[in-house]
Amino acid sequence: MEWDEFKNLKLGSSSKSNYEYKETLTDINCPVCGDKIYRDDSVILTSIPPKYRYFCKKCKWNSYA
Repeated sequence: MEWDEFKNLKLGSSSKSNYEYKETLTDINCPVCGDKIYRDDSVILTSIPPKYRYFCKKCKWNSYA
């Protein structure tokens, strides 16, 4: 795949890609609605220490830690 083709790739389009969205259910309660939250494993922020995005599927809350 060429760089320009990759940049123009839209997730969910008919084009195939190696992108795979991964999420992990945690034991943490959402601070807004109390439902269990998920960790987005598809991206790791390169901070020190590394951080992940956490989100709630029920109320759409999200944060990084």
